[in-house]
Amino acid sequence: MFNGSGPPRGIHIENNSNDCREVLRQTAANLAKRAAGTKAPEPELDNTGHVSATIEGVRVHLQNCGDPADLPPEAYADRIFNFFDCTCETYIVAMVYLNRLLKKNPEFVVNEQAINRLLLTSIVLALKWHEDDCEQYPLSHYAMVGSMALRKLRQLEAYFVDLLGWDLHVDPMDYLSHGFVAVACKTRTLLLNAASVCNTGQGSPVLDSDDEVSDIWTDDCDDECLPGRPLWGSQSF
Repeated sequence: MFNGSGPPRGIHIENNSNDCREVLRQTAANLAKRAAGTKAPEPELDNTGHVSATIEGVRVHLQNCGDPADLPPEAYADRIFNFFDCTCETYIVAMVYLNRLLKKNPEFVVNEQAINRLLLTSIVLALKWHEDDCEQYPLSHYAMVGSMALRKLRQLEAYFVDLLGWDLHVDPMDYLSHGFVAVACKTRTLLLNAASVCNTGQGSPVLDSDDEVSDIWTDDCDDECLPGRPLWGSQSF
């Protein structure tokens, strides 16, 4: 249970016409579609103790980006994709959590300061739910990639699950429906169009073609693709 006196820094619950929830939704959907078709780089510690990854044949070191809101959502998503080593399934679970949070809390305003923070938190929670312990990096790694203090990330996790009412189970139909949305998402054009004017619309992208579903669903995608039990205990926060 979140015991703070108010929302973490950069998160607001208020009436505001500048609601960027569609940018947040589409950024998460873009990550899922990208992970379905492209193998994510595998981060590692180099000889100097710094985190790096080979991106398009070039060794790139993880750099501090300052405040998470300093990066455009698309650039922040690139950073997560390149240094989280997440599966497509994890990003889809994160999409479910984001939509669930917004549905349960209609008064919740996603302003420009909150987009990247909420994206990061939803993915970290999805990792804890979906991935085995042995496939996860330390939470400090995810905080570093997200350019956030570990304490702040834990605070956001607690706040996020409190808003969800700890409703973290994802049933197969919910999972599949969000996977279809990810397939239908036109990555760059859709995101840039939404980012240009944040709005309060809560509609989902329309599917373009059933043929694109094959980008995400493979012969190996059976019940094991679906989330199981949470991997953290009551003392996580």
